[in-house]
Amino acid sequence: MRLWLPRRSTVPPLGTVLGFYVHPDGYGQERTEAALRFWRLAADPPVSRRPPAPLAWPRHDPLRLGLMLWALDLQRAGMSRREIARIMLGVEPGADWAESDARSWVRRLLRDAEKLIAGGYRDLLRPLKRRQGRS
Repeated sequence: MRLWLPRRSTVPPLGTVLGFYVHPDGYGQERTEAALRFWRLAADPPVSRRPPAPLAWPRHDPLRLGLMLWALDLQRAGMSRREIARIMLGVEPGADWAESDARSWVRRLLRDAEKLIAGGYRDLLRPLKRRQGRS
């Protein structure tokens, strides 16, 4: 199927007569239907009231992403969570390690880093609308 334009080198002005050439072969009927759909769309284009809102892209904290990967690297180098907290926070974990904020912070960093490594990095590229439906 070809769209025939009077002058090939320029955009035709409004009101220019256009024509279709549909090659008479085994797909002639399908091509004719496609030409008619195009013709109807060109003659009466759908008008929307307003364009759709763009998808909101996630705002990731690059510092947190870096800390997650650093904590995972330290763990894979054989360090314990206490040692990771001491290195990253510069604080010596005390006797209340089991209840400390530092322990929870390191655990969350390592958990989120493992998710990221296990394929969660793809979520960094998805718009928020699509990510919200996932668990």
